[in-house]
Amino acid sequence: MMLPIETAIAFVTWFVVGKVLKISSLSSLLALVALIVASFIIHPELEGIKTHAPIFIIAFLIVYKHIPNIIRLFQGKESKVI
Repeated sequence: MMLPIETAIAFVTWFVVGKVLKISSLSSLLALVALIVASFIIHPELEGIKTHAPIFIIAFLIVYKHIPNIIRLFQGKESKVI
């Protein structure tokens, strides 16, 4: 399951948010949201497997790994990238 257009959209989102806000974890999470939204818009039913479950599994793992960063974001303590 290759999603080149959705991946490009996510990369552009990550790059722009990273340049503007300079917070890497926030740009990664927003890129993840962009990837999920783009995949549903471009491919309402994915070819072959007919489900978005793999995307949600990967999204869950990414959010799980970012939990400490999400807590720091809400506390306003997340460091910025130079």
